Formats: sequence, structure tokens, C-alpha cells
Amino acid sequence: MEASKLKLNHVEVGFASTLLGAMVFLMSLTYFTNHNDQDIRRYTYEVISQTIAIFCAVMVFQYINEATDKAMVYFEWDSLPFLVHMSQMIVWYSALQFHLYYISFHGAVALAKHKFAEVDGIHSSQQQVSVWTALQSLWGMEHITFSDLHPLDHIEDLQSQMTCWKVLLSHI
Repeated sequence: MEASKLKLNHVEVGFASTLLGAMVFLMSLTYFTNHNDQDIRRYTYEVISQTIAIFCAVMVFQYINEATDKAMVYFEWDSLPFLVHMSQMIVWYSALQFHLYYISFHGAVALAKHKFAEVDGIHSSQQQVSVWTALQSLWGMEHITFSDLHPLDHIEDLQSQMTCWKVLLSHI
């Protein structure tokens, strides 16, 4: 008899479903990040990394876009919104292309130096290769020697950095 008197509100059902869905999602993330298969853990971390990068890109874009709109009002450029927003798009696109070029170039340099290191007379311990992203290298280059790093590890590191920044900058 009590069950017939109970009427569920659509909002309450929505809140309950969202809470249950969030709990299932978090528990599945915990399960997959602690899985005994290394490939599942790697792909789980890649998905988490890309999701975080997309959310960060949205927040950065909203902040920069709002600051651009306020600057347009402050400098009285209200008649040129198309030109200002197109300039903003060109800056973001250029940043993406510069970063991809920079990381790709360092990957090619690493492979070339590894090939030259196999030639007699060139000591691989004297060669240095940057392993940091373009953004970090603008402030200070961090170098390690080839004797400490296998070139394939360096390429995987560069691919990881390229993917992260590619997702971030392409979603801005």
C-alpha cells in the first residue's frame, strides 16, 4: 500500500541516475587503472590524459576568448569582431603547427644522431638530445646524453608529448 503512494519526481530520478552513473564510472576507472594487463592500463591513462586535455583546452579557450572580448570593448574595436576572432584563430593554429614541427624536428634529430653515433669516430656520449616539449624548452633546455637513453624511448616520449599538446591545442 505504501509503494502505491510513492511518486517519483523526474528530477529526483535524474539526480539518482547521475549519481549512480558517476559512481560506476569512477569505480571502472579505478579498476582499469589497476588492471593487471599493461595495455589496458596504458590505454586507460591515454583516455584520461586526452579527456583532461580537452577540458583544459575548453577552459583556456573560454578565458582567452573572454579576455579578447573585454579587450575589444576596452580598445573600442567593436566594429571588428570578425577580424579579431580570425586573428585569434590564426594564433592558436600557428601555435599548434609550431609545436608539432618542433617536436617532430627533435624526433628526426634524435634518430639522425643515433645513426651518426654508429659511425666510427663519433662518440655518442658527447651528443645531447632535448627531451622536453617546446614550451618547456623556451625557458630552459634540459639535456640528457645518448648513453642514458635508447633512441626508441626518446621517440616514444616525443610521441607522447606530441599527442598531449596536439589534443590540447587542436581543441582550443
